[in-house]
Amino acid sequence: MRIQKLAYKPHLYESRATFAEKLALSPRTCWVSLYGDAQVAAYLFAFPWLQFQSVALDTLLVRLPDAPDCLYMHDMAIDQDYRGCGIGQALTHTALQCAVQHGFHRVMLTAVQRSMGYWARFGFKPTEGTDAALKTYGTEACLMLAAI
Repeated sequence: MRIQKLAYKPHLYESRATFAEKLALSPRTCWVSLYGDAQVAAYLFAFPWLQFQSVALDTLLVRLPDAPDCLYMHDMAIDQDYRGCGIGQALTHTALQCAVQHGFHRVMLTAVQRSMGYWARFGFKPTEGTDAALKTYGTEACLMLAAI
């Protein structure tokens, strides 16, 4: 919760319950980066999902789809003291490798806070996505997809 508040504007905050549910539904696709005495420096929450379907901000999923066709990287945030150290790149590569191991050929995310350029470096491209769930992130949010 601490890192979320450092990384995002208040309209993008998610509840502890939302975080806990995503971790419980897909623990093998959620990661943290630690420093010091097990202090969390960054996190990435991802889960199997359906291509071209956004996941609404701060909404409980209840369950994962029966036949997911992509990995959805829902939230990555890095403590401001550790930005520029390669943690984001390492977490992203971990998620992409995980997607391949799970048999997915696509990874999707919702880019916020003008981060499209960052995600483009990893092969993500803007894709169609104008559903109500995408709109919960604000007008500048962009659904992005990478083929792996």
